[in-house]
Amino acid sequence: MTRKNKLLIWILVLAVAVCLLILAVHFLNGGDDSAGQSIKLSVIDSADVKSIKWTYNSNTLEIDKNSSNEWTLKDDADFPLDQSKAANMLSAMTNLYARKKITDNPSDLSKYGLDNPKMTITLKTADGSTDFKLGNENEASGYYYLMKSGDTTLYYVDSQLYTQFAVAKNELVKFDSIPEIETSDVSKIEITSGKNTYEINYDKENDKYTLTYGGKTSLADSDVIQNAISGFVNISWNECVKYSAAKSDLASFGLDDSAYKFKISYTYTKAEEESTEEGETESSAKEKTVSGESTLLIGLQVPVNEESTTGGNGESGTEYYAMIEGGANVYTIGSSTAKLFLIDYPQGLYSKEVASFDSSDAASLNVKYNGKAYIFTSDYEKKEDEDSGDTYSLVWKYNGKEVNLSSFVSGISTLSADKILSSKVDKPGNEAMTVEITMNDGTKDTIYFYKYKDGYLCGENGNYDKFITSDSFSSLTNLLENAVTVEESTT
Repeated sequence: MTRKNKLLIWILVLAVAVCLLILAVHFLNGGDDSAGQSIKLSVIDSADVKSIKWTYNSNTLEIDKNSSNEWTLKDDADFPLDQSKAANMLSAMTNLYARKKITDNPSDLSKYGLDNPKMTITLKTADGSTDFKLGNENEASGYYYLMKSGDTTLYYVDSQLYTQFAVAKNELVKFDSIPEIETSDVSKIEITSGKNTYEINYDKENDKYTLTYGGKTSLADSDVIQNAISGFVNISWNECVKYSAAKSDLASFGLDDSAYKFKISYTYTKAEEESTEEGETESSAKEKTVSGESTLLIGLQVPVNEESTTGGNGESGTEYYAMIEGGANVYTIGSSTAKLFLIDYPQGLYSKEVASFDSSDAASLNVKYNGKAYIFTSDYEKKEDEDSGDTYSLVWKYNGKEVNLSSFVSGISTLSADKILSSKVDKPGNEAMTVEITMNDGTKDTIYFYKYKDGYLCGENGNYDKFITSDSFSSLTNLLENAVTVEESTT
């Protein structure tokens, strides 16, 4: 076969492939060569629309525009309708375009699902109404068949139109929210769980939280607190199960006086708004301080047979009833959100830090362990370097000689308890180890360790409610013994 004949064959093969591709596209578009056309189906001005009514899943909903140009749910003016959702529906209808024209005067509407439409949408104006009927979805293209009143033409429209109106009544609710604040804007938290109340205050200067409970103030777990604050200010409601709930309704959801309460007090700054010459508002360079409070209520767990299968804005699975105190809507939240708040109280609030000092600020350590006392001192030594200049490094000394104690000091300062005891225990015998730290400013802090069951209890300045494992304790004492053993072996 000559090179010329081979080239002709390849050209024919390519031509056949192109034809097949064109036919495939033609088939996917329903066999009409007008695919891709933009045919405007609605010529109604949005300002003229007085109401939108739609039927979906045998349920009919209608929203009307009132004298204030706000949308309300027909026959239920108190319904907390989300105005942005109503506006999106209006925009979808007044800017409706057909993806393509299928045919005129279809003889068999059942072929397209239009003998019994999946959805009917009606726009009403002062001049009358226009119906839009949606039939089946074309599996090949993903478009829906549509016909409108006064027009015998069958069209394709994008699936977004169906999705926009495939909503139940409670999906139109405007969800409650709180101001967009940062966790650091929250200065105080009050938690009510059962009959107990816990107060948490934020020390912004030192970036620490303190817990006051039972007349005692202790360091709180910053991670637990910040996760809870973040979970509240960014809360994701799964769905609204009751709107405009009366006070008498709340007990059935566990949202009466028995509810868990998480109350935050916050202060933040925001730009002031000023009017322009055109009568609009815009942010100015001036700022104002805003303070407020907001309380999250969490009630009963949702019965399994009533739980959302889709999860709404959250996740599927275990859900709880919740609401904003003072609001009127009852929602569900997912278990991952609820678990940020429904922790073991008060133990889950306490900081698991055993010590609260900075190892770089420690001037000396007085350690008593295994019947012996060790006194360590720290100093900064200058090291000269012609290339990088003089540097200073922290060194620890024992009996006047440098020892490698930094790992032990760091281990003490970063030690975290495995758990906090749920109830106070009697002092469990003699100390297994004590570490007295004197800081550079002269303040002192003492860490106590006591043998307790299969581990050790420890804490600062007479507190011993934090539990660590025997392995954690052994890791610390090994670091101490290694430092001392090296020094003694060189003596």
